[in-house]
Amino acid sequence: MYNVSIADKNFVKKASLTYELSILLGIDSFFYLIYDQFKNVLFLKEYELPTNGNRKAALQNILINDKQLQLPYGKIKLGHTGTLFCLIPNKLYNGEVSRPYLEKVCDLPSEHLAFVDKLSTLKVNNVYSISELDYNVLSSYFPMAGHYHILSALILGAKAMSTLLEEQTLFINVDKKLIVILLFDKEKLTFTNFFKFSNPNDFLFYVMLVFEQLGLDPETLSVQISGKIVQKSKEFELLYRYIRHVQLIPSPSYFHLSQEFSEINQHAYFDLFSLNLCE
Repeated sequence: MYNVSIADKNFVKKASLTYELSILLGIDSFFYLIYDQFKNVLFLKEYELPTNGNRKAALQNILINDKQLQLPYGKIKLGHTGTLFCLIPNKLYNGEVSRPYLEKVCDLPSEHLAFVDKLSTLKVNNVYSISELDYNVLSSYFPMAGHYHILSALILGAKAMSTLLEEQTLFINVDKKLIVILLFDKEKLTFTNFFKFSNPNDFLFYVMLVFEQLGLDPETLSVQISGKIVQKSKEFELLYRYIRHVQLIPSPSYFHLSQEFSEINQHAYFDLFSLNLCE
């Protein structure tokens, strides 16, 4: 079942080899974006995935039956959601094997694979794990695609936005019962982590915990919100009560969205849009 499906009038199937495809696999979602060489968004679609059912069958069903995913594309990027990661400066990363780095800081499940995204503009490497099931299913359909971590996309997306904002900006991306918090001082990443929450009060607790531990001022700091959250949600209302400068993040300037996409909550796809920045 899909929740969103929008096609721009300029989308032409026969021209797909000149397009790029980005897919982001979430905890309970599968969504993709198709855009041309000028970064005009041509197609956006989102599916729900079961959280307690047969995930592999659900993924295969989408990949087999979605007509847009049967087309050939000039470049394909696959994004994965996962909470196990560590950021390693270039000078401390030997570039050989990724798994030992993760095993030193977390309990890495045997059914997870370890990868690294090189974030060259920040001179850091994001070493992370993803489900072997997810990787194998997507790789079987897109063997030449690049695989990236959602945190890498969010870091690069937030960095691009931070150059246009205040000296310090806190970014919060919301997924189902999962938030990613990033703090940028202009273009410098100074903090990031994942937090799992079960209710709105949990959500607020983790955000305010970051404020307290980092000595941030809720009266002055700018907070940009993205992901699965709306202004009328309890989570947003709580943030707005305790933090003065809170807003939904605007759509990134490096993409062009036509009138067909004006009715969607564009902030909900900031992670998917940011996947374009991964290399």
